[in-house]
Amino acid sequence: MLIAKQEILSLIADRGATDKLAEAENDLPDPVDTDLHARLLTDLGLEPHNFGSGVELGEVADEEPGGPGVVGR
Repeated sequence: MLIAKQEILSLIADRGATDKLAEAENDLPDPVDTDLHARLLTDLGLEPHNFGSGVELGEVADEEPGGPGVVGR
């Protein structure tokens, strides 16, 4: 799966891992292939297998039809 480098950098920053941020900025390509760069992501403290869990970074999952937020059905 391809993910924008900025998404990875934001995730690292959100976790407060400032020590890994410069390393990621220097070492990661753009975009990041989570399969090809799995070792690099692991070294940065990330779990590459979690990126393909249905909701990609920066994406909001759609709600079920008639689920929360639906009014007047």
